Amino acid sequence: MLTKISLIIFWIIIIIVLFHIIYRKLSHKIERAVNFPEIPQWIYPLIVICILGYIYICFLTLIYIFNPILAFNLFLPIEMLNIDLLKYIGDIFVLIGTIIFLIAYFNLNSIIGSADKSNSSALKTRGIYAISRNPIYLGLHILTIGFSLIIPTWITFLSIIIFIINFHYRIRLEEKELEQCFGKDYIEYKRKVFRYIGRRIKS
Repeated sequence: MLTKISLIIFWIIIIIVLFHIIYRKLSHKIERAVNFPEIPQWIYPLIVICILGYIYICFLTLIYIFNPILAFNLFLPIEMLNIDLLKYIGDIFVLIGTIIFLIAYFNLNSIIGSADKSNSSALKTRGIYAISRNPIYLGLHILTIGFSLIIPTWITFLSIIIFIINFHYRIRLEEKELEQCFGKDYIEYKRKVFRYIGRRIKS
């Protein structure tokens, strides 16, 4: 029951975020924070696989809400990991990841504007961004790990590995562009706050 509740909460949050993105796009308030440099061609197949993996996990979580047994047995299940303890841990991960993602998303989009040197206020360094340079990605990582514990299949675990590789590469691209946009401000921010979670105590 707890697992279903956590997945329902996840879907409610996703729907809220999607409507928020649509609203901002229609009202012309949404802008790209980062203009990515040219992406190598070899990364495009990985992006496609990553998108398919997202669709797969979303599809699987919807099935799980209505029929947990079918969701588990649908794609290459790992029987030895199908235990209640791991599902409870997965529930906690999904809830924590969802909360982190939600806080980070609205914290970022509450003030973010065009990412140029004349708008240094667009560099978010307070709130949750004071302990993580990439809390949105951190939340997504925790979420996907939670899903893999709730629905342990070989495809789920493979999808998570691809997600982490894809997100890490995306973060590296963003960091290069942010250094160009914000210069010393971002370099100092990088020195104080870790990429995923943590902050240096001493400056």
